[in-house]
Amino acid sequence: MSQGRPLDRRPIIISGPAGIGKVSHTTRGPRPGEVESIAYFFINGDTFSALASQDLLVEYTTFNGHH
Repeated sequence: MSQGRPLDRRPIIISGPAGIGKVSHTTRGPRPGEVESIAYFFINGDTFSALASQDLLVEYTTFNGHH
C-alpha cells in the first residue's frame, strides 16, 4: 500500500432524478399543505446547528435566512 496518502478512500456516488428518495431538513415553517416528514423535516435553528456541528448533514446552504 502506498504511504503518504492520508485519505485512501473511494467516494460513493448516489445519483437519481432531483428529489427522489430523500426528505430535506429546513428551518423555515411549513407552508399550507406541506406535511412533516413528507415535504420536509421542519426543525428549529438550534437543532439544525447541532446536526451540522456533528457532521450529520451531507450538505447545506442558507436561502432567505433559513437552512
